[in-house]
Amino acid sequence: MLWSLSTRFLTNALLKLPKLKTLIKLKLHRKIKEGGVLKSATISMDRNGRFFVSLKYEYKEPKAAPSANTHTDNQGIRAIGLDMSLEHLYVDSDGDTAEFPRFYRQQEEKLAKLQHVLSGMKRGSKRYERQKHKIAKLHEKIAAQRRDFLDKLSYNLAYHYDVICIEDLNMHAMAQSLHLGKSVMDVGWGMFTRMLEYKCKRFGHTLVKIDQWYPSSKTCCHCGSRKDDLTLSDRLYICPVCGNIIDRDWQAAINIKEEGLRLYHQEQAA
Repeated sequence: MLWSLSTRFLTNALLKLPKLKTLIKLKLHRKIKEGGVLKSATISMDRNGRFFVSLKYEYKEPKAAPSANTHTDNQGIRAIGLDMSLEHLYVDSDGDTAEFPRFYRQQEEKLAKLQHVLSGMKRGSKRYERQKHKIAKLHEKIAAQRRDFLDKLSYNLAYHYDVICIEDLNMHAMAQSLHLGKSVMDVGWGMFTRMLEYKCKRFGHTLVKIDQWYPSSKTCCHCGSRKDDLTLSDRLYICPVCGNIIDRDWQAAINIKEEGLRLYHQEQAA
C-alpha cells in the first residue's frame, strides 16, 4: 500500500501520502464504516482555499430491501413515480412530497447584503478580496447543504424501489422559458436525477425517463380522458368526464409511474 489512513480518533485522524514524509491531520466528516478496503485518495481545493481528501473505499453492496411503506404492482415490482415540483422538489405517486429546504432562498437576503457591501469597495483591495471570500464561502455552504440533502434522498429512493419513473426534463430550457431560473437551480432537480441514475445502477434497479411532452398533468388518472385547457395556475385537476378531483402534481406523478411501468415492461419483453 502506498499510503495509509489512521482513524484512531474521529476528529484527529492522520493521513500518510506517498510523497510526503509528514502525516497530515484530518477532520473527518463522518465515521468510516468498517469492512471496506481503502482504494484511493483524491485531494482537491475549493475556491475558498480549503483542501479536501475524498477517500474511496470498496464494500460489498448491501441487498436492497423494501421499506414498510413500499407498494408493489401485480408483478411484485416496487415502483414509484416522481413529478418535479419547484416547491417540494417532487410529489410522488403516493401523494407524498420531499419537503425540500430551499437553501438558496434561505440565504438570499444575507447574500444580497454581502454583495451590496462588496459593490461599495475598491476592486482589488484587501477588504474587497476578504468580502469576496465571504460570499464564496456562503455559496459553498448552500451548495453543500443542497448536495447533502439530495444525496441522502436519492440513496433512500434507489435503495427501496425497483423502478423509479421520472420525466426527462430540460432544466436549462425550463429555467429560461418560465423565468424561474433561481427557483429551478435552487431545487437542483438535474443533480438529483443524476444521483438517482448512478445509484439505481449500483443497486441493480431501473430509472425510467418518460418523454417530457407526455401529458401527465392533463390526463385523468381515473378515466384516462384529457383536459387540454389545463393551465399552470390550475393546482387542482377536475375531470370534465368522470368528475375526479385531485391535486395536479399528485395526478401527474401517478401517470408518470403508470407510463414508466409500461415502458419498463415493454423493454423487458423485447
